[in-house]
Amino acid sequence: MITDKTIPMKYITAAQPTVPILIMHGTDDVMVPYRQSVELFNCLKEHGQDAELYLLRGANHGGGCFWTSEVLSIVDRFIRRHLVLDNIAE
Repeated sequence: MITDKTIPMKYITAAQPTVPILIMHGTDDVMVPYRQSVELFNCLKEHGQDAELYLLRGANHGGGCFWTSEVLSIVDRFIRRHLVLDNIAE
């Protein structure tokens, strides 16, 4: 049963910063409509939060589409941009 407690948008405010959020969602997801990720992303941005959204055209709920070199490159750039790597060799 879906209740207000399970809707993440209810917890997003400008007064309470979140960590940077990377959202990737398949447009052909049969379990969770990708529009839910779009709504989450829009809510985060409306409240001044740091978020990125990528819709993977034709992808379902997981699978190989999420492990392509292009997607892994996006994840790598996101992590490098937001993670402080003190004393770690590249």
